[in-house]
Amino acid sequence: PSSTMAREELMEGLDPVDLLVRCQLAKSRGEARRFVDQGGLYVNNERVGAEDRVGVEHALHGRYLVVRRGRRDLHLVVIG
Repeated sequence: PSSTMAREELMEGLDPVDLLVRCQLAKSRGEARRFVDQGGLYVNNERVGAEDRVGVEHALHGRYLVVRRGRRDLHLVVIG
């Protein structure tokens, strides 16, 4: 699965919980918060914690974010 996100949304950084919900990798903010707190969120194969912000600086080639929840659930975010 993939989605598109505006570059402006990522300029100041996006909360990892919001990212999981927007990518539909979590059904609710509570579930997303549990995944983040348990260390199950990765952006481009780097673990993201609750205190981190996901921004443009994390993007591959300045354009792609590969969001992974756990081992198998992947989502591609194309920054437009």
